[in-house]
Amino acid sequence: MAMNTNRQGLPGRWARLRGMGRNDVSAWLIGTMLLLALLPVSIISVAAQTTLRGSLTDSQAQALFNETAGVRGEIEGLLARDLALTEYTARNSFVVRYAAAAPEDRSRYQDLAEQQLKALQRQDTSFEVVGLIGADGVFYSDAPGPNDKARLGVKVDFRDYFKAAMAGSSFISDIQVGLTSNKPNVFFSAPVKDENGKVVSVLNLRIGTDPLQKIISRHSGAQEAMLMDTDGIILLHSSSNERFQYRSLFPLSKETQDSVAQNKRFGNNVQQVESLNAAGFERVFSRGPEAARFTFTLDGRTDHAAMLPIANTPWRVIG
Repeated sequence: MAMNTNRQGLPGRWARLRGMGRNDVSAWLIGTMLLLALLPVSIISVAAQTTLRGSLTDSQAQALFNETAGVRGEIEGLLARDLALTEYTARNSFVVRYAAAAPEDRSRYQDLAEQQLKALQRQDTSFEVVGLIGADGVFYSDAPGPNDKARLGVKVDFRDYFKAAMAGSSFISDIQVGLTSNKPNVFFSAPVKDENGKVVSVLNLRIGTDPLQKIISRHSGAQEAMLMDTDGIILLHSSSNERFQYRSLFPLSKETQDSVAQNKRFGNNVQQVESLNAAGFERVFSRGPEAARFTFTLDGRTDHAAMLPIANTPWRVIG
């Protein structure tokens, strides 16, 4: 399937949204959701997918590439929306005053600030919890959803999303198992800066992976689709088959395996990433993040595929 990714005119619309009152996060969130719902998206049916097991004509190969590009476009749109909401809330004046106050004075601003965190958390069912992390790497405020635990007192100073935001940059994490959720999550973070521009806290949004899984499953058609990281580890698979998740299609280096185990990226249960040994996949994957057309063989079956990188993430979509 194909997606029209022409986004000309969006900066002006974002600017008008940013012009709304900073204290009214709910109003801005609603406007954002409506804007993104109007993004130009067109879907083209691909009848050629039934022939993917044989050789492809040029038009069929182009259809497969368009399908993969469509998946990429939807994922990028979802991530861009969630990051924009995180950044906007981090700039909210109530949140800034709360974060910039000395710990002994924060109670004066806590209620109003946490109302803004809760307003963000309630905007989407996939938004599990929104919180603030101090410069010491410890959560001191959290707004969890009804089925999620608060992270108060949890230390995350070793997490990439904390380090990046404390350095002044917004960040989208790789898919990793949460310390309190014990399930795969994506973390969005943005620096909270005081009136002098100093980073005093990190605003963090944690979402589940269900929205990403639905996109991949919905657009896979007859051809299986995967979301992989830059190490070649399968993060999500269109079949939702556990055989594929946290496996690779080629053997990983000892350095990568050690990193997975030491950082507990996929929880305590995944100490080594098993390879499914798909012939021909590593050769293409190692050349770079994009391939318009290639084949690989898994379990005796040869598949045609296209591979595209997801902007601002360490991910690639293979369709």
